[in-house]
Amino acid sequence: MASVTLDVMWWCDDTKRMIVRLDKRDAMKVMAAIAACNSGPRMTVISDTAFLPALTAIVGAEPLPS
Repeated sequence: MASVTLDVMWWCDDTKRMIVRLDKRDAMKVMAAIAACNSGPRMTVISDTAFLPALTAIVGAEPLPS
């Protein structure tokens, strides 16, 4: 399965950003997690506490910050 790069921005005390490389199946799961815990005006702007556990569960480990 082809991999895709997902560029995720989220907020906590300051704006943070990470780039995650996933296969398409995992990328769809991440997008679903973002939609489920979205707290900002755009799909990719979400809170740390809601999103990081979801991302970690999908990816298996916390991705490296970009």
